Amino acid sequence: MGVEYRPLVSADAAARRALFQLSFPETRDQSAGSQAHYAWKFRGYPDDPPAHEFAGDDDSMLVAYYAALPFPYRIDGVAHTAAMVCDVMTHPDWRGRGLFTGIGGYATGALAERGLAFATGYPVRPEVLPGHLKVGWKIVQRMPVWLRPLRTRGLLPKRLAFIAPLLDPWVRLAQWRGGFASGYEVRTMAADVFLGDSGPSRDYAEFLQRWSSSVPNALAKDRDFLRWRLGAPGTEYQVALLYHAGRLVGMAIARATELRGISCLALLDVMIEPEGLRGAARLHHALAVMARAAGLDGVACMAHRRWARRYRFAAAGYLPTPAVFSLIVKKLDPALPDASLYSDDRWHVFWLDSDDL
Repeated sequence: MGVEYRPLVSADAAARRALFQLSFPETRDQSAGSQAHYAWKFRGYPDDPPAHEFAGDDDSMLVAYYAALPFPYRIDGVAHTAAMVCDVMTHPDWRGRGLFTGIGGYATGALAERGLAFATGYPVRPEVLPGHLKVGWKIVQRMPVWLRPLRTRGLLPKRLAFIAPLLDPWVRLAQWRGGFASGYEVRTMAADVFLGDSGPSRDYAEFLQRWSSSVPNALAKDRDFLRWRLGAPGTEYQVALLYHAGRLVGMAIARATELRGISCLALLDVMIEPEGLRGAARLHHALAVMARAAGLDGVACMAHRRWARRYRFAAAGYLPTPAVFSLIVKKLDPALPDASLYSDDRWHVFWLDSDDL
């Protein structure tokens, strides 16, 4: 009879979890593989419904799964709800049978019927792109992962780790940039303090309004969204706020993690309004101090080269790595102009826009 596609229902919970463990065995002992993480991600999102989930059955056996979170975006200043696609899975024994494109076509058709304007995805493996392109996705941006090395021990082969103390002073010297612009300061705090009732929420709301007006396409990351996004179980996020003359002009959101064996302070988001760009060096310096205090080997960030230039990555010592993510987009609402969705210079995208980290 072949595979049949349908919306996921609550009775599928055990089968979905078993398929997840088969598809992502590396998460078995991690928070991302827990039931608490699933409940936060797919049941805690502040929208109705909090998630869109779809299943593919072969003779009543769950063999494919596709999910999307309803992320809020402003496209050319207009509010839209996008489907941020994540956790796409096919059973290992059913791969090579077209399930990836089959469930992708079914799910995005259903998302369009439910009124979502477009879908986004962030694949890093090039082998999955043809399956997306077959069902109408387009590659909009390619975003390298940038790394600012702070210590060399984690970057060297184990047999050469003993020379790290000799190399580290040279790494620091190579990254030294004096001449911070005057009038700038950085305040760092835990994300829950930043988002708390007594945190600088009014500063952030006013900053976000100003910053959003300078970016055509961006995630609408208000405080409610950030409370959910930075509330994943088993994670701790930090916020660095850049002030100039007492006004918030930029910020970064970060967490400690390990990327391909390198301990990093991963930047989920960086935002600096045009009037604050002269203070970018001070923000990067504060992030490096934060990483060193945690004993991490570097600072990492996924960003399009345009934003890496705008936010002064090279001057701060960031280098592009071979890891490259793609922003892929599929238009679901025919009324949206192609020029708004498919121009790479319109998008401000960082890890915060995805479900990574």
